[in-house]
Amino acid sequence: MPATASPRAAAGAMGRVRPWMGLVLLLLLCAAKGMWFAGDLTVPPDEDILRDLGFIQGLRDGKLWDDPVQAGAWRWYPPLVHALAAAAFRLTGADLLPAWVRAGAWLNLATPLCFYLLVRRIGGAWAAFGATAVLVLYGGATMAGDEAAGYTPWTYTPALVWPAFFLTAWLLIDRVGALRWRDAPFLGAAIALVFLAHTVPALLLAGMTAATVVGTHGLRPRALAWLALTGGVALAGSLPFLLPLLLAYRLAIANPIPGAWVHGLLTPESASRTLLLNLPGLLALPVLRSLPRPAAAAIAAWISLCLLGLARHYACQAGIGAGCRVLVIAPHHYHVYLQAAWACLIGIVLARWLARDATRVAVGLVAAAAVVGAIGTFQHAVDLDRRRLAQDAPDLVLDRTAHAWILRHTSPEALFATPLPDAPDQLGPTVGTVFAAGRRLVAPPAVHSNPYLPWSPRETQRQAALAGTKEGLCALHRAATPGAGAWLLLPRDHPMPALDVALETAHHRLFRVPQTVCDPGLR
Repeated sequence: MPATASPRAAAGAMGRVRPWMGLVLLLLLCAAKGMWFAGDLTVPPDEDILRDLGFIQGLRDGKLWDDPVQAGAWRWYPPLVHALAAAAFRLTGADLLPAWVRAGAWLNLATPLCFYLLVRRIGGAWAAFGATAVLVLYGGATMAGDEAAGYTPWTYTPALVWPAFFLTAWLLIDRVGALRWRDAPFLGAAIALVFLAHTVPALLLAGMTAATVVGTHGLRPRALAWLALTGGVALAGSLPFLLPLLLAYRLAIANPIPGAWVHGLLTPESASRTLLLNLPGLLALPVLRSLPRPAAAAIAAWISLCLLGLARHYACQAGIGAGCRVLVIAPHHYHVYLQAAWACLIGIVLARWLARDATRVAVGLVAAAAVVGAIGTFQHAVDLDRRRLAQDAPDLVLDRTAHAWILRHTSPEALFATPLPDAPDQLGPTVGTVFAAGRRLVAPPAVHSNPYLPWSPRETQRQAALAGTKEGLCALHRAATPGAGAWLLLPRDHPMPALDVALETAHHRLFRVPQTVCDPGLR
């Protein structure tokens, strides 16, 4: 067929190909990427995964409602993903650390699959394939695993929730037209489950639900009652996590640093790159007007809420506006979900373009772009650096020997003091070792600390303990749960206290702080 062949002839040749075949190829590509990036790792490539390991281990140790790191504090991170993981590892008996590090490569295959189902409901099978290809190939080649809701080999808790978001959005778009009473509790329960897994997608879904119901049915009493029932079920289902925080802390943020953390993509220096990454989606916006009303309303709300979250971030960064300490959420999550909305629109545009003008040249251009994206998704510099560090220098992430010893020989209530890294958003191997074991820390880095507890007093106590004075060590011992023990985990080049060494590894020494440090005659 010549390059000038008619669209009908080209479409006929393409007719032998089915969209699901393309989806299978994308899933195989993702699986290959996952095995290559994470298949041989023994430590996490990202600090957030160390945090998740601590939450999972805490649940395995019976800390059902507790913050595993802060004694006497309520769990501040949504628990559902960690609870499911803890149950799975208890049933299988698998070694948590290496298995969780590699699990994301397989679990995250659900993201492109569920996204395909969502877009298929909106624009048909070819649009779904095109959108999923954009999500996987464009997102994977141009953005790191925590910058876009595509496929990532890393076991990020937020990434594990992306499929649930897409399925709940599918449920919303599919059921909102009829307003059947039996559908409202199902949708509300789905939103609640998403909230119990991660906050941002649940907030987006709540806004999308309100906008879609009103945008489809207006302010009719039945529509408002259906919306109220959905919201009531969602709120009730969220209370197991939300109510303890409300009663204990009134949801007042005492440590705003975790929520105020800014991803490098959203710094002023990266503004041009961020704009370019979002430009294809912005150019595809006009197709929104041609979609069925429920889908158009849902996606419009999805995009608007993400843009509003990003606009708030940039305004607060510039010192403009009020309320910057209210609902403090790391803003890169809005960018992550925005990329999926853009991919949905771009996929619909591509499918319609090829259906109208499927010449060999057009098909060849799309195929060439797909090949470039497939190669690029294996070559993103940030993900390569993360893999390289975890593979070549695992002891810079955590001390595996000390981690295993701590799990075997210390109480889940044991209290540790460790040095903190110079970089404020890092954990460092000492904190990472204790964090991943789900043990208590006097003070983790502020960005990884409980947002409902003030950080400075605990940091003062940590510094006093590491100074090695009688007063500091005695205060550390008294702060520990009786019988659980207090410990110091120090790098080998750190000044050593006058205490007996409980464990010595290639990089660290572990000291138990005995009760005798509080004896009056001891200096």
